[in-house]
Amino acid sequence: MRLQTLKLAVALSVFQASAGKAPAASADSNPDTRAQTGRSLYEQHCAACHGVNGDGNGPAAVWLYPKPRDFSAGSFKIKSTPSQSLPTDDDLLRSITRGLPGSSMPSFAYLSLQEREDLVQQVKALTARTNASGQRINLFEEAAANGMLAKPVEVPPETPHTVQELAAGREIYKRMACALCHGETGAGDGTQVPTLKDSAGIPIRPRDFNTGLFRGGHTGRDLYLRIHNGMAGTPMIPYGN
Repeated sequence: MRLQTLKLAVALSVFQASAGKAPAASADSNPDTRAQTGRSLYEQHCAACHGVNGDGNGPAAVWLYPKPRDFSAGSFKIKSTPSQSLPTDDDLLRSITRGLPGSSMPSFAYLSLQEREDLVQQVKALTARTNASGQRINLFEEAAANGMLAKPVEVPPETPHTVQELAAGREIYKRMACALCHGETGAGDGTQVPTLKDSAGIPIRPRDFNTGLFRGGHTGRDLYLRIHNGMAGTPMIPYGN
């Protein structure tokens, strides 16, 4: 474990040194200036894990579990939009700001709001595929042109914390067979765990609810969205209509 940690620290330090120091953010609203700032910030803070091209294969990725997000695939787990939709700018900003607890993705709340917003735009710029003709197609731009950018799911008011609601929730947990993955006590030790893999074929473990660590946030709204929308690229399917 110490050797792995040392290797990761060396990889990050070498990459960040080669990337150079990102320019300080300014109040400049020029799109080209903001885009350059976003690229520089990404190279300094993100590329070591997510890769220069956003493919999730940065020099540190080999030592990370879960693996860094491949932005080019357009598959984002933490979002307020329906299952097959791209996230909103606010979704991406939230993930950058608070990080993903239980993973290697730290919080970048120490960056200014403008810097984090510039990083959001850089992530979106890297969310692209290459078609049969070798043309690079940005997925956000394509969705916008086709009117396919989804709005956030409407989250209803949270139910009261009563014994009756708890009993109803327990019954739904049983009926939907959540325990097969998450376990009877929510410890992430269900009988299906050995068979679970993500979209890249890498073994993946369900969330252990007992720890209180939730990558997309722990509020009622956050948990509702994870259940409703599922988590793209994982065995966690959407349960929304």
